[in-house]
Amino acid sequence: MITFEYTGYDAAGRSQKGMIEALDSKQAREKLIQAGILTEWLAPAGDQARRRGFRQPRFSLAQRATFYRELASLLQAGLPLLAALELLIQAPDTGSLRPRLAHIRDKIREGASLSLALDATGELSTHERSILAAGEQAAVLDKVLERLADFMEEQQQLREKIITALIYPAILMLVALGIAIGLLGFAMPRLGLLLTEQTRVAIPGLTRLMIQAGHWVAFWGLPLLAAGALVAVAVWQRLRRDASFLRRIHQRALGLPIIGPGYAILINLRFARTLALLLHGGVSLIDGLVLAGQATGNS
Repeated sequence: MITFEYTGYDAAGRSQKGMIEALDSKQAREKLIQAGILTEWLAPAGDQARRRGFRQPRFSLAQRATFYRELASLLQAGLPLLAALELLIQAPDTGSLRPRLAHIRDKIREGASLSLALDATGELSTHERSILAAGEQAAVLDKVLERLADFMEEQQQLREKIITALIYPAILMLVALGIAIGLLGFAMPRLGLLLTEQTRVAIPGLTRLMIQAGHWVAFWGLPLLAAGALVAVAVWQRLRRDASFLRRIHQRALGLPIIGPGYAILINLRFARTLALLLHGGVSLIDGLVLAGQATGNS
């Protein structure tokens, strides 16, 4: 069975939307007709490429942490995985994530593991994917989900603290940068024109340098910003596609001052936690070392 999202109209002309399970889109439309709904749009749940021109809501870090914790609680209560997912889909607070969870449930029905079904959303980090796969192999998925939720909630809290601490300096830096660009790009060229053509006074060398810098900023500023944005997007896309390039970036990150030692501590912490969980679940040391290494998120 496949879960489909739909929008349409009932016999009274009122707009209707929701989800329906069927073997294919033809059967889904037939079920909707029998229910008195004229289908306007129909697509498999979670199908981002066919969501009527708008992006599917992101499966954010906080939402994934909540999902992992709730799923872990249901599994610890003795529910099978599919039944637990069904309860989460029907929960009132699921909201806009309901189609995505239905898509994950359908993938598991087709034989995929939870880690592969979640990875199909495109939102999982390497660490999440690897530790979920390790938990499935060790048959301790409920414990893995709970620990992963704890880790992600701590990560979210740390991120919020960092963002809060950086808001004021970031605003000051943006204002200062805007003032500097305005002075160099607009005020300095006009001042130079005024000094050279109207007052005809001798301009000191430093002033001439600043005037030339203003001309340079006015001419090259926007193209350089656009080029920088394109380079950043290209690097990000290559990081997602090229494993060897990602490996080199990770190696360089470990060699950076201050950042490198902190990153190494995070990797070691992830490795130790995952390995302890796998050994407790009965995985052999050799297999556990491989899986725990994959769960560090470092190539």
